[in-house]
Amino acid sequence: MFEFDNKYMPFDYEKEMQITSHYKPSPKMRGNKAFKFWKRALMQRAMSVIDADLPDEWQGTIRDFFYGLLFYRGFLGIYYDNKYGLVFQPVGLAEQGFYYQPTKALISNPAYDNPVEKTINKDIAIIKLTPDYMGVLDIVNYYAERLAGIDGSINIAILNSRFGKLALAKNKAAAETMKKVYDAFSNGEPFKVIDGKIFLSDDMQTHEKPWEAMELEQTKDNYVLDLILRDAQTLLCSFDRECGIPTLSNNQKKERLITAEAEMGNFDGQARSLVWVNTLNSSADIANRLFADRLEKPLKFALHYDMSEQQAEDNTEEVDAE
Repeated sequence: MFEFDNKYMPFDYEKEMQITSHYKPSPKMRGNKAFKFWKRALMQRAMSVIDADLPDEWQGTIRDFFYGLLFYRGFLGIYYDNKYGLVFQPVGLAEQGFYYQPTKALISNPAYDNPVEKTINKDIAIIKLTPDYMGVLDIVNYYAERLAGIDGSINIAILNSRFGKLALAKNKAAAETMKKVYDAFSNGEPFKVIDGKIFLSDDMQTHEKPWEAMELEQTKDNYVLDLILRDAQTLLCSFDRECGIPTLSNNQKKERLITAEAEMGNFDGQARSLVWVNTLNSSADIANRLFADRLEKPLKFALHYDMSEQQAEDNTEEVDAE
């Protein structure tokens, strides 16, 4: 429901088809089940980063729609409607002012007989997640595509890890005996007694046995599932750092992290989320000013994962320990 197509961008963005045509390899795999799973999972992880203090009327499914517009599309419009009161809607942006920012907002809703045009910062406020009016779908698609590709490797690695041994029997009796022995061991029997004549040579001249086993060598070397799972975890940690979700600064590092590395990881992880929350609050200030008489409380946004507070607590604990 949130797959909106931005017809207008306030900055010089290429069209989606132009971006796709220059992408290598071609993103045809974006339609598969694994990609859709990761896209949904990563989008929900990204949504957890921002806490919004919204009017009481905008709770429940309406709040979900608010978050969907912000993170999928990147912006929405807040205005007063004579019938519905203070509302928000997906809007189209039109025209440009002196600083190349949109000056008009177009609203199209089945509740209206005709599209409605409003003037931005006068009778409608635009709440945006990022300075360039984009959501986080580009980040989500980037990581979802790679995680979906790793999923295929995981399935193949699981199949390869089940590759066992091959036994070649030279007669039917030996084959049946070996199958019964394998079934017994598979069912948990630790000990099995069979007729020893089966394993005696038929030809006393050549001493050839009626069976032989071909063992697949280096099966442990072919087991790469643990490495693939680690790569998937690395990608997921990278996505979390991209969005400001606390994670290990280097999940593959074996030795203990020093304090400076941990702090740098926190700064790196909050780079985007700080831009998001500052942009949201900056645009919310305009809405609070325009509709001060219609808001019971001002719109506010905050980081759900405040790493600065966590770092301060950690430093306090270190001082207390000393």
